[in-house]
Amino acid sequence: MKENNERFLLKAKKWTIFDCFGIVFKASPVYASISILLCIVLAVVPGIKIFTTAGFVDTALAVIGGNAEYNTIFIPLLSMFAMEIFPNVLNTVDWFVEIRFESMVTLYIEEAFINKKARIKYKYMEDSETQDMLVRAFANSGTTMVNRFYRILNMVYIPVQ
Repeated sequence: MKENNERFLLKAKKWTIFDCFGIVFKASPVYASISILLCIVLAVVPGIKIFTTAGFVDTALAVIGGNAEYNTIFIPLLSMFAMEIFPNVLNTVDWFVEIRFESMVTLYIEEAFINKKARIKYKYMEDSETQDMLVRAFANSGTTMVNRFYRILNMVYIPVQ
């Protein structure tokens, strides 16, 4: 358990959809930043693919027309190959980041839940309705928070793409 329990206190307030960004950044600022960066890079890759394909076609036409040497086709060909491999590698990295990110957010929320539960009076702990409400409120909350974070990132990904 962390020594500074103040970071786990959840204040009573009106929650918005953007609060999931604040919570996940508190839980794991590094992995949240990496996820955002990977989302932006993956959104830009299709545009870069267009330029590498155009460069390959221009070079291939120049080689066929005799305006360029045969070996000039290899760099555009390798860049096209790299642009096909690059998104797959990034998706694999993103998968590993997402697993670690979700575990850190889940740990953060479970610690907050434990601290909140420790402050509840004993008479509420014995009440089955209160217990059921607490279990429902915190069941899969870390996974839910990360899923909301990625849904918002996907809303940004589509226009950038």
